[in-house]
Amino acid sequence: MELEEIDLTDRQKGIIKEMGIEELYPPQKKALPHIFRDENVLLSVPTASGKSLMGYIAALKAVNRGKKALYIVPLRALAWEKVEELSLFESIGIRIGAEVGDYDTPSRELTHCDIIVATAEKADSLLRHRLKIIQDIGVVVADEVHMITEKKRGPVLEMVLSEILYLNPNCQIIALSATIPNAHDISNWLQAVNISTFWRPVPLTNHIYFDRGIYDISEDGTFLEIPRPVLETGRDLIPLVKQEISEGHQCLVFTNTRRNAMAEARKFAPIVEKGFIKGSDNNWKKRPLILKEEFLDENAEKSEMVEEMAGLIAKGTACHHAGLTYGMRKVIEKGFKDGTIRFLSATPTLATGVNLPARIVIVKHLHRYDERSGMSPLSCLEVRQMCGRAGRPGYDNRGEAFIRASNRNSIDDIVQRYFQSDGETIRSKLGFEGTLRTHLLSSVASGLIRDLKGLKEFIEKTLYFHQKDKTTVLSQLNDSLIFLSEWRFLECEDENGRPVLEIQDFLNHRSSRQYEVSSSPWFTDENVLNVNGRLFDIDDDGRGFINAYEGFRTILDDTWWEKNIFLKTTAFGCRTSQLYIDPLSALNLMTALNALKEYHNRRDHSNNSLDSNIIGIFHSISSCSEMSNLYLRRSEKMVYKNIYFDSPSKFIIPPPSDPSDFNTYLSEIKTASLLNDWISENKENDILKKYNIGPGDIRTRMETADWLLYSMKELAKLTGYNCEDEFKSLLLRIKYGISKNLTPLVRIPNIGRVRARALFNYGFTDIEKIRNADSKVLSNIKGIGENLAESIKTYTRDNH
Repeated sequence: MELEEIDLTDRQKGIIKEMGIEELYPPQKKALPHIFRDENVLLSVPTASGKSLMGYIAALKAVNRGKKALYIVPLRALAWEKVEELSLFESIGIRIGAEVGDYDTPSRELTHCDIIVATAEKADSLLRHRLKIIQDIGVVVADEVHMITEKKRGPVLEMVLSEILYLNPNCQIIALSATIPNAHDISNWLQAVNISTFWRPVPLTNHIYFDRGIYDISEDGTFLEIPRPVLETGRDLIPLVKQEISEGHQCLVFTNTRRNAMAEARKFAPIVEKGFIKGSDNNWKKRPLILKEEFLDENAEKSEMVEEMAGLIAKGTACHHAGLTYGMRKVIEKGFKDGTIRFLSATPTLATGVNLPARIVIVKHLHRYDERSGMSPLSCLEVRQMCGRAGRPGYDNRGEAFIRASNRNSIDDIVQRYFQSDGETIRSKLGFEGTLRTHLLSSVASGLIRDLKGLKEFIEKTLYFHQKDKTTVLSQLNDSLIFLSEWRFLECEDENGRPVLEIQDFLNHRSSRQYEVSSSPWFTDENVLNVNGRLFDIDDDGRGFINAYEGFRTILDDTWWEKNIFLKTTAFGCRTSQLYIDPLSALNLMTALNALKEYHNRRDHSNNSLDSNIIGIFHSISSCSEMSNLYLRRSEKMVYKNIYFDSPSKFIIPPPSDPSDFNTYLSEIKTASLLNDWISENKENDILKKYNIGPGDIRTRMETADWLLYSMKELAKLTGYNCEDEFKSLLLRIKYGISKNLTPLVRIPNIGRVRARALFNYGFTDIEKIRNADSKVLSNIKGIGENLAESIKTYTRDNH
């Protein structure tokens, strides 16, 4: 099938040609007939081999047939990249929508969109809130489907695809992936045609370099024992980079840490600047300076790190890592795409991020640091994706990737691990560390699952069931069901709406014995357990519990799953699912709320102010699994131990009983301290130095804190704790990094923490004073100016 033969409208094909696509690649030609026969397709091909176009064509086909298309990507940055490309079709009336915001409020405009681009998390949240939308979807495109093996994001994507398979088997699934060894396994799960190939539009040659020599690797994974010398005399391929830059090419270097990424950018900046000047006209030389100003505009507070990065950008060099804010990374990505930045160093996270190909790619480190396991090797898939970014379709006739070996003996290991092996298989992570309970709850809350029969039928649609033995899956499902029932996220009833004693009575006693919560009104104090008609006496010391538990376990065989036992969420379980948080996190937040409520009731506080225990609240949200806590250095342990032991009563969540877990607790305290420093208006540069982080790290944690504080506010409504206004104020403080007295000012558009403090210090402490102020006086305040002063005045006049 050729481009002209595709069953799309002429206008749609015209826009595809405007994208620079004149002819189809061999893998695309092979995939298209299956796509137009409405078959599920797994397209597993190397980077830059045209996967996205197949997703776009499948989406257009669905729209032409009166259906919606859901295009799922793993990262927000990729979502906006896809929206930008697909927006070309808006000129012919196709409406593109993006779902990348918070989890609790799906956009109302989605009903009017033809193609919805969403992260996996947002797609999952969308289905939780609007399960019926599945019937309107004609095709789901799962980009980077190999990410299903990733512990955090993988289960979310797996659940979305499983829901589609379960509820709408007629919906077409187009799964796009880098080359993976068990593609046949994934295609069987998705009931898809498997199209796998190593074909690339731009030929790629791989090399290993060590001690001024280059070892060329052939396509079959063998390499020449005798190296060829690097151009001239030098180390770290500096001569090669010099030549490529002077010829107008770009270079992408992957390192293992942010510090190393910055060091590489510093080292090559003068080299790139010279090559840039030598090979560019005067207009081109101005572009890095313009890009520098765009970069600086993305951050109101100019920290030392930001200033240094801006200086590197002015020389045509930059580094890319998660320590930068989203806006900063976008500026750098734009600069690299249009050629303004010629040299980019990055951490491994970029390998699975936006499409940034280069003429040559250098992989300097093959290990990354993991807080749990220390230094661990990069996966084969990651390294192949890094190397696969070498060679820009439409610009280069070849790409070259260079991997640095630390010593001669490691060369054989590198070749064997990354070029001769099939690589790591893609495995489901749905059964990993309590993930199953979260998704089980969401399935019941959304109405996807109504009874045990449906639960078993649904779980059989997952990759998890496909790859695991049945006994293991049902056993883990049992444990998740037990957890959700005992903590009253779920209730189990018969067809008449009566509690099912086999579960409920067992769980009441299991909770009171194992977790010592018999005093809670949620649980009973009976001492006789009825398990499927068999009675067990539970003595005061808990004897008999084991027999009861074993009796319960024997119930959960195949016949158990066929019983008419219905599942429904409690108000607590339903809201937990809608808020998109782990049930265990919800329990932490409820513990904190009940403690705060009791504290205020005991002291007869009239305003329920949260200010009296901000650090306790921040530690409570830092104890949730959703928060990525700061790394605790050995030298910092005593600092945060002292913070705890100075005021242990402020910490609502108690320390772990196991001393070996206390460092995790201290890490949570460190994160809570960061949040507290942020809302105390500490200077950003001071925060970056104190915690050894980047601006992006602050923003990421503040976004998570915003989500968890909002969840806390919503759960408070279930407890009768009247503190909504206090939480709204705290949410504003977290968003902008401000003290409480600035909250009225940041409600004004374009006023953040820096400008709000400037206004306040000048005497404009509230909206009324600004409304009565002279525009000229406002414009003279640092950071305001004439245009913003007029905008502020207009806002205050229009909002009495």
